[in-house]
Amino acid sequence: MRDISPATEVDVILAFLQAEIDSARFGPSYAAVLSNFGLERGLIVDQPDLKSDKENRIRRELLTAVRGYGNRTFLFQGFPQDVTWRKVAITNEEVGKLKYAKYDTWLQFSNGSRLVIDGAKGVDTIQVGENANENIVAVANDLRSGKRYPALIAVESEGGLSNPRGRAYAGYRICSGAGWGTDGDSC
Repeated sequence: MRDISPATEVDVILAFLQAEIDSARFGPSYAAVLSNFGLERGLIVDQPDLKSDKENRIRRELLTAVRGYGNRTFLFQGFPQDVTWRKVAITNEEVGKLKYAKYDTWLQFSNGSRLVIDGAKGVDTIQVGENANENIVAVANDLRSGKRYPALIAVESEGGLSNPRGRAYAGYRICSGAGWGTDGDSC
């Protein structure tokens, strides 16, 4: 793993929102909360002002409402308050060590290992709920056709990437022949 630069909580919250706002699973929830706030996504997610305390507060409230970030519920239950965020680049070998969140669908999909690589191997053979198989295939097809997705977010601990203890990384890049990345830096 190669360190690129520091990241802030504001960067991470934005990356998280950008990654999920168009998803079939969470997009409708984000749209409903924005509507309840009387807001549209444009200035909050698509053309953000990361120096605006008001916008940053709204983004944090949005992520909290949908995923439990600020109050450490839902996805973020047990997530530490004191986290050091970094932007890093990872290699293809390190991608093989990434783990899914500890969630029933991902446990089933990876045969209990939580390793993303095990899920990738089973995408055509292990059918799970929540349209996970179809969504993964769609993302893979998008990547093959050149679509770029927002930065990945992972948490590192002694047990590997994804456990909610230790250092956390936002905007990490996967260094490979595919040239995935979130900024103009080369690997």
